Parts: sequence; structure tokens; C-alpha cells
Amino acid sequence: MDIHGMYREVSERLLGTLELGKALENSFLYLREHMPLDEMRVNILDRDMKAVRTIATIDPSGPKVMLDHPLVIPLSNVAFDELAGNTFSDIRIVESLDADRATMEVKKTYFSHIPESSLIIMRLILDGQRCAALLVRALGIGRYGERERDILTELNKPFAMAVQNAIAHHEVERLK
Repeated sequence: MDIHGMYREVSERLLGTLELGKALENSFLYLREHMPLDEMRVNILDRDMKAVRTIATIDPSGPKVMLDHPLVIPLSNVAFDELAGNTFSDIRIVESLDADRATMEVKKTYFSHIPESSLIIMRLILDGQRCAALLVRALGIGRYGERERDILTELNKPFAMAVQNAIAHHEVERLK
């Protein structure tokens, strides 16, 4: 399928629901047919805590949404500054979990029990502002290339919209 058809398919899956778990599950199942994919995670950079907060994950066992109780991964000042600043591009392929300081620190907390994997980490940008990050993971080294990076780059806005819509919906439901 061409990138425009894929954009349409994934956008419908992401934006057809306000439930983050369902949106991730729908898009995960579709994207697995088109690229190596064992897990997706939605992270938010917490500037006050100097940490990464994981608010949702999806893998073959299903989605897990943690908006009320996110997984908090504290970072050193150096690693936090790498993620918060412009050290990295808005989308990057990480061939090894030891590729940079930030990835190594997250690996210690979260990926220590997972075999070597390849990642694509994409900042989700909406209205010119970074709102979250999408991490996709596939077991093995060298699993991602330009094709997968281009697919995810094209899908940045629908993922960002789905995450922001789900967070806003969750807040409304919480306040009821």
C-alpha cells in the first residue's frame, strides 16, 4: 500500500475513538502488517520531574493505558537535556539500546529484561509544539530503515491528535 493509503487507514484507526488503548491497538494491528513492530509506547517528557512518563503501551498481549498512574522513568540531567533539547531530530532510528545516554537510562528501568531491539522514537508535534513521543520497537538490531521512518513521519499528526484527544477526554471523564 502507498503511504497515502496507509495514512488514511491509520488515521481512521487512531481518530475513530477517544480511548487511547483502543486507538493504539487499532493502529498497532494495522502497522504490524506493514513494518516490524513488537511494541509501541506513548511517552510524555515531564519537565518538573526530569523524567519520562509512559502513559500507554501496546504489544501483542494488548494495550495498557496508564493515564492515572504512568510509569515514571527518572533521568539524569544530561539525559533529560538530550531529550528536551535539540540534540536529537524529531524522529530518529535507534539501532541499539546502548545508542545514547537517554536510551541507556530508559533501558535500565524498562528494557533491562527485553532482548536487544531496534527503536524509532518520534516526537509528536501538534500546532508546532511537542506534546508527546511515540516509541516503536522491534526485536533485533537493524530492523528499521528509511521506509519505516518515512511511514511514521507521515503519521505524526494523527498520532499527536489521538494522544491529545485521549488525554483531554480522560480529563473530562475524570472531572465528571
